[in-house]
Amino acid sequence: MYIDLHVHSKITRKVEFDIKHFENMIKVAKLNGLTAIALTEHFDVINFKDVYEKIKEKYEYKYDYFDVNGLKVFSGIEIDVKGNANLLVIGNLENVYELRDMFPEEISEEDYIEINELNRIAKEKNMLIIGAHPFRKKHPLYTYDRLYVTGLDAVELNGKDILLKDKMYEYAEDLNMPIVAGSDAHTIFQIGTVKTHIEKECKTAMELKEEIINNRFNIKISKFANLKNKISKKYKRYVLNKK
Repeated sequence: MYIDLHVHSKITRKVEFDIKHFENMIKVAKLNGLTAIALTEHFDVINFKDVYEKIKEKYEYKYDYFDVNGLKVFSGIEIDVKGNANLLVIGNLENVYELRDMFPEEISEEDYIEINELNRIAKEKNMLIIGAHPFRKKHPLYTYDRLYVTGLDAVELNGKDILLKDKMYEYAEDLNMPIVAGSDAHTIFQIGTVKTHIEKECKTAMELKEEIINNRFNIKISKFANLKNKISKKYKRYVLNKK
């Protein structure tokens, strides 16, 4: 299977979920050779649960994913922890909802929990937990104590940070951790910039986790990744200026 482990359904946190935008992303994902994505919407978006409830109205949910026109959409969430690092947590939808319910409707930095606490909860719920874009200036996971980072299942080569690829591989090697790929797509142009190829056709987050922690996967990077990101950035600016 070819999976993008970091995808957003909204162009920004402050807009409502648009099923047509989501379905267009699925179409483009398939055109880019993906057979699965992890939908990891930010925990502080407007009406977080509406995203999944509206998808549920149209598409079947089984195991830990929605079957959206033949593409698996695994349920997940992106959570900020104290210190502002971002973690991707993927698992059964019920557990995703329970994670979101740990926080108030309107979230501030005071509500963030410690990285080790979120990791503990995710492990108890049999969820896959990944350190997102470790070298992003606003979300500097690389500054955290390695003891906390190595407790995660993997770290991410983010599709927006391709120029940091060598640095990311060195970081993952130093931590002796798997490095997976996620595009961090908010638009149709970003999806498929990077993907994680797993030979096993996984149905649950635990199956994904088992393959990842045992390094039974490899990463694919689009030769057009930087161009895709530039186009996406301009498109996002255009759309937001129209609103």
